[in-house]
Amino acid sequence: MSDERKLILTVGLPRSGKTTWALRQGCPVVSGDAIREAIFGKLWWPPGEHQVMMTARTMVRALFLVGHNTVIFDSINVTRQARRFWLPTADCLWTIDYMSINTVPSICKERAIASDQAYLIPVIKNAVYKFETPETDNFGDWVKDGWNECDFFDGEIRCVI
Repeated sequence: MSDERKLILTVGLPRSGKTTWALRQGCPVVSGDAIREAIFGKLWWPPGEHQVMMTARTMVRALFLVGHNTVIFDSINVTRQARRFWLPTADCLWTIDYMSINTVPSICKERAIASDQAYLIPVIKNAVYKFETPETDNFGDWVKDGWNECDFFDGEIRCVI
């Protein structure tokens, strides 16, 4: 059964369109933002991230255990460390795929401002700065189209902010 289970991690900047894509796939979506809002009443609160991630992992595991074959975890997932958190454990196995939503940083910032979420601008800048290309993870599959405003140099990404 484990070879039938697939976890899809969205990868992309805040306000890039990850949630829009995820909701159109017709399978369960676990959203870090929704968990944050449900627990803390905010879409972004760094002190609560450990609790958010542990809750998300429990939800993903429960969805697989109840019989779903595909689950999406909708979050930025821009670092290897963030993606490595999702490696399966012996008691609940799954494969990992990625869906990269490569919206340029300037568009993400415009969307944040237009949706009255200007507090996301430093989060977007930080995500660009920390971005690590998933093809260097040595696990899962990766879809990479590249950002128009970015150049890739030996595994690093440099962007016009």
